[in-house]
Amino acid sequence: MARKKSAEELAIEAELAAARTAAQTGDEAGGKPAHVDDVLPEVPDDGRAAGSRADRAVDSAAQVAGSAGLHAARVGRKAKGLVRAASGKKPSWLSRRLATRAGKVQVVCAVLAVALLVFVIVRIVDYYSWDSWDGTSDVSWYNPELSADEQPSSYTLATAEQLAGLSKLVNYGCDNDHDPVSFEGVQFTLAHNLDMGDQPFTPIGVEEEASATYEFAGSFDGAGHVIAGLDIDEEEHDEAGLFACTDGGVIENLTVEGKVMGRKRVGGIVGEAKSTTLRNCTNRCNVTSTLAGTTTAPVEVEVGGVAGICLCIAQDAPSVTCENLVNEGDVSAVETSVGGVIGEVANSTYSDERGTHDRVFVLKDCKNTGKVTNYAQSESREDGCGGIVGEVNSLGVSSMENCVNEGEVSCSSVMSVGGIVGSWMAVSDENRDSSIAACSNSGAVSSNSPEECAHVGGIVGYLDDEATRIEGCSNTGELRASSGNTDDIVGYGYGEVWDAWDEAQPKLWA
Repeated sequence: MARKKSAEELAIEAELAAARTAAQTGDEAGGKPAHVDDVLPEVPDDGRAAGSRADRAVDSAAQVAGSAGLHAARVGRKAKGLVRAASGKKPSWLSRRLATRAGKVQVVCAVLAVALLVFVIVRIVDYYSWDSWDGTSDVSWYNPELSADEQPSSYTLATAEQLAGLSKLVNYGCDNDHDPVSFEGVQFTLAHNLDMGDQPFTPIGVEEEASATYEFAGSFDGAGHVIAGLDIDEEEHDEAGLFACTDGGVIENLTVEGKVMGRKRVGGIVGEAKSTTLRNCTNRCNVTSTLAGTTTAPVEVEVGGVAGICLCIAQDAPSVTCENLVNEGDVSAVETSVGGVIGEVANSTYSDERGTHDRVFVLKDCKNTGKVTNYAQSESREDGCGGIVGEVNSLGVSSMENCVNEGEVSCSSVMSVGGIVGSWMAVSDENRDSSIAACSNSGAVSSNSPEECAHVGGIVGYLDDEATRIEGCSNTGELRASSGNTDDIVGYGYGEVWDAWDEAQPKLWA
């Protein structure tokens, strides 16, 4: 038969149990606090609703910390109860010591819970704080007197005025005594959400003259923040977007809201992206091009929700990968080409001492939910209107992977309309590896042209490259053509019907 334990032995066991429980509670209540990202709510769908989301997040944090404090108090009471049970009716010096320690553990846990609450609230308020633009530009953070070697390699922009200052520096310089600054190789990080107040904003990197384009050559990390109230209406410059022109670098982790209107090469985030990597970007702006040609002098515009045109052409950048781009705004133009995410993708070959090589452009994990509309009168199969990309014009290797379109895509002209790509024009051979893989469309795709050569495809409207592989793609969207061809995958590929129609309908322009 087991020996009955004495009161002192029971007290020692109670002390050990209380210590273990307190240590565990300390971890849970704040000794090893959870990462704040596990407590922060997701970035809200509507940037301007962030304030109310932040209030709810603070309430949630308070509940978490309050629960931790309540749990700590329960542990303290439980420890005291164990001590009293072990020591009998008359407390000994050991039981009194245990009770004192349990009380200290309770206080420490409560303090840690309060500290965790304060930490989470500060982080949430900082994350969701907004800075409203007063319409001025602040360039005080940049010192033009420093040489290129002395300039900082990175900047953090905390206000809307500083963002406007970046535009001024790239486009015009600090003043008449200093040239525009491209910020080549410099990293910018956005510290807060910005509200541009629907005031006219000049894009970063504009074409000032026909012979001078001031491009942003740095990198910009939005750090998950939102630039709301963006209002861009460019009638004097061809390129339009938050960034009109970029050259190299990375634009990432950014959401824009508002409206963007321009002539050609128009995008919510970038108008013309030259060998620039775009990733984790979302456009909620309505994007529009108003430039129109005539039947004898048509014009080409490239309009996309995220970017107007993406070029892979730099000698030192033989490949570009753009990924996780989302468009939620409506995209429209009166000329071609138009895409939900990107208006046009183009790349080329390059040569070095080893010979000639293909530049590689990869677009993956992109999504469009906005309406894509083209009112053009174009009569060219090379022009396209697509849910993800309007036109792919590839001399090198181009690939699209895991892209999804849910928005309606429509066109009123004789051209190529596709749920994923409008027109895929490429020059390939058996040694090249261009492909469209694992893409899907569920949006309605239509052409209202009365002519017979409009081509409507669930994935591609017109494919002019027999070597390009289409694998694992599907369409569930409705396909409509007033007169022409429709197909779930490719509306028409490398066909003689187009050639015969072109001969019968000679162009009135060179």
